[in-house]
Amino acid sequence: GFKETNENEINIEDVDPDIFLTILQQIFRASAISCETDFDGVLELANRLLFPGILNDVENFLGTNELELKRSVKLRLADRYGLCSLKEHLIDSLRYKEDVDEVMESADFRFLNTETQKRIQNEKERAPPSKHAHAYHFVCGTRHAPR
Repeated sequence: GFKETNENEINIEDVDPDIFLTILQQIFRASAISCETDFDGVLELANRLLFPGILNDVENFLGTNELELKRSVKLRLADRYGLCSLKEHLIDSLRYKEDVDEVMESADFRFLNTETQKRIQNEKERAPPSKHAHAYHFVCGTRHAPR
């Protein structure tokens, strides 16, 4: 916890200075969140320091940007830090068994809470096998399977 002192500095233990700088920039609305952001670190610190606006900004960034970040990583972050809208969006995006398998076979899957794991397993039972399973096209009035 914090206590008032006459010192000019407050020491916050176990905090990466770059992550703290990102938090401060976000507070002052600088363009701090980018593809290079340590999302786990920023979310953990924003959660610890009770900055819901930053949690929301990161959630929006993860949900609206095409990052080189796997869906399973985003799902783990959403599940761990209570980013409910992002989690729902990601689960809804599991349209095919191959999408579900990608998440279930990832190292991140074991870090999801049990309820989230069950929801993903249920999606697998409902999902068609593949994006290409029903991809037929018509040529001169006859149906042909994809090549």
